[in-house]
Amino acid sequence: AEGAARSWRGLASTAAALALLASALVLVAGRAGRAAIAGRAADGFAAEFLGLASDAGDATAPYAADEAPCGMALQGSACYGAVVWAMTDGISKHPEWYPGLSETSLYEDFQRHLSTDKKNNQKNKCPRPCEKPGCKTAKPGTACWDNVQWIMTKGLADHPEWFKGLHASSPVEDFQDHVHATNATACPTTACNPQPFAQVSLFCWMVVRKQGYELPLVQAQAAKKAGIFACDDFALVSDSELGVKGAKTLLIASTVAS
Repeated sequence: AEGAARSWRGLASTAAALALLASALVLVAGRAGRAAIAGRAADGFAAEFLGLASDAGDATAPYAADEAPCGMALQGSACYGAVVWAMTDGISKHPEWYPGLSETSLYEDFQRHLSTDKKNNQKNKCPRPCEKPGCKTAKPGTACWDNVQWIMTKGLADHPEWFKGLHASSPVEDFQDHVHATNATACPTTACNPQPFAQVSLFCWMVVRKQGYELPLVQAQAAKKAGIFACDDFALVSDSELGVKGAKTLLIASTVAS
């Protein structure tokens, strides 16, 4: 009887081991299947993570024009370089190449234009920007902006578990989208696409006395668009209106140092 018991216990142990092995094989097979799927989607997922695409499908599959992955081309990509060139050199030298665009148009407007240019896309592969109808990025002074700034400066550091998927280097638009998803009252709309590049805007000003040599010198600079007049925007500061064409005068009490 004791020998039979040992035999049954041995059989039970063997059966348990086989069952465990079978479970392991199923688990391995399942992981292999998921790995294969993940492998096929790897390029799409990486692109989505980097903001280059919103679809994580088979990167080798052909897409119709309206089905191609969308997203903002980020720094380091060929498309980014093409968009920046178009925004800086291209639009100023060849504005006829960019109908409907100007030097103040957004990065995504230029990228959208290049994404429809077959010749450009053969080289630079610009995706179309994702459309976010009804979007509006919060501006300073609004309740949404205040909520977003609190999360970015304090909330994320104190309670990172509340803001999964966000980190210190996330763009402000991602924080706004998080607030909108969790509390649409605080942020009624999603943010528009973050712009990877924007024209540098330089504001210059100069204090000028109306009496003496300064005003004629400033007038000569204005005529040649030199000095502060070469900046994107400018202003003159004086204790009286200077009357320099094309320049606004900001009035102060006195130009004499006390």
